[in-house]
Amino acid sequence: MRKFIVCALALLVLMLAATPALAGVGDEMYATKDGVKVYLEPDKDSEVVLRLEKGESVHVMEESDNGKWYGYYPPDDSMGLCWVQEKYLSDEMPHDHEWSDWEIEEEPTCTHEGLRVRYCEICGAEQEDTIDKLDHEYGKWTVTREPTCTHEGERTRTCEVCGHEQTQTLDKLDHEYGKWTVVREADCQHEGERTRTCKVCGYEQTQTLDKTDHDYGPWEIAVEATDHSAGERSRTCQVCGHEQTEAYDPEGTLRRKDRGEDVRRLQQLLVDQGYLKNSGADGIFGGSTETAVKKFQLDQGLEPDGVAWPQTQKRLDHDFGPWTVTAPLTRDADGQRTRTCVDCGYQETEPIPAHPRFARWDRGEDVRTLQNMLNDLGYNAGRADDIYGDKLDNAFAALAEDAGFDFAAGSVLPSEIDSLTNHWIAAQPELWKGMGDKDSPVELALTVTPREAEGPVRDFDWTLTNLGGAGCSFKALLLGFGETHDFAKDNYVMVLNNADLGPNGGNTLSGSFTASADWDATGAKYFSFAALAVADADGARWLSNAIILPIE
Repeated sequence: MRKFIVCALALLVLMLAATPALAGVGDEMYATKDGVKVYLEPDKDSEVVLRLEKGESVHVMEESDNGKWYGYYPPDDSMGLCWVQEKYLSDEMPHDHEWSDWEIEEEPTCTHEGLRVRYCEICGAEQEDTIDKLDHEYGKWTVTREPTCTHEGERTRTCEVCGHEQTQTLDKLDHEYGKWTVVREADCQHEGERTRTCKVCGYEQTQTLDKTDHDYGPWEIAVEATDHSAGERSRTCQVCGHEQTEAYDPEGTLRRKDRGEDVRRLQQLLVDQGYLKNSGADGIFGGSTETAVKKFQLDQGLEPDGVAWPQTQKRLDHDFGPWTVTAPLTRDADGQRTRTCVDCGYQETEPIPAHPRFARWDRGEDVRTLQNMLNDLGYNAGRADDIYGDKLDNAFAALAEDAGFDFAAGSVLPSEIDSLTNHWIAAQPELWKGMGDKDSPVELALTVTPREAEGPVRDFDWTLTNLGGAGCSFKALLLGFGETHDFAKDNYVMVLNNADLGPNGGNTLSGSFTASADWDATGAKYFSFAALAVADADGARWLSNAIILPIE
């Protein structure tokens, strides 16, 4: 019996000694990441027969000889014993920790960090974290060494918890200087020097004094300036004899980089004569102003240097006499007029444009009126889109053939617009008088004011208002001759448009036009004017009151 007990104990010792080598065998294990490879043999070069996902369990059956592989039987028994690397398996289910609140293990002080811990409520894992030291609780500063202008000072303060002492340096004080004393006067040839001394430490500060300006005498003219060129002058320093020489402009000259109201006035003169854009009158003589001055000087036969000399400005600001018509204005051609400067004899010439007229691809409300009139008369001018295109050109050619006048494709002259408008008016059975009847739905009030006469060419300003209760569209301002002109035929068209006129005087249209007194071959003594509009509601055509003005 005793011998049996001894054998049993020996066997138990052997089993206990073997237990570590069999650890994990027969236990449930879990894949620690996705895609863990399962091999046919305990060898990474063997066939991969399966892949495990994170958290997937296996029942470990056997260990390899080298201890780096676990063997198990997959659910598909036909595969036989398969192998997984030990490092990809764990006896704990992989999970994201669910941490508890932090618990302070050790409070921080101003000399030691604190410690806090928390635990995973799933697996009990522990996490530690240090807590920063607290700031020292210092008392008030105590100055231990006062600063001066030669030495820095010092102050200290002590932590009331741990006794730690903090030291801080105090900046030196500024010197307390006395007054400056000039030790060497400056002049226009040499720098000067001055000093001052600190009343506390005796430190001396030295400062250099700039040279003085030359003390020049009066200017002496070497070359006189003219109204179109700079002169030359010089002056001498009365101390050292230095001579300064410079070019000088005649009074009133303006050049690049100048600014002010004189420049703005110059720019406005350039704008008025077409050498500069309207936005160019900004009071700053820049590159665009210089270019404009050069162009003007070229046109005037002057040296194109871009400097606005008195001569250039005088030419710009001519004192012109009245215009003289040198080529008559007709309904088929522009006129021309000239005027002469009474100071220098310069002559300015400009065209007197025959208006209204249009060229191919012109755009506007007045083109729309042409399109509507031609379409009303049965000539296909296309959609009224405000653009002078091929259809309008073809429609006008057809009208010209029927009316018996010549028409050159690509442009419409004032006389051709006269013909179209008169045909369009004649095609309406009735033409209503739109002024004087308080019950009229359209009541057109026209005013025409002549400007100062310039030979046979006259300029006029006009305004038009609808006082009636219904809206309408203004079409044309008509010119006839005589005190009793019949505006149903034989009119000249001064203005063509397609503008809206609101009811009850809601808005006023205005503008200007040019007429020639010699257009009427009958020798009439009066101009006759009337405005023509079309009612929005029914398309009826309304005339304004007639304006009768003498031809002087």
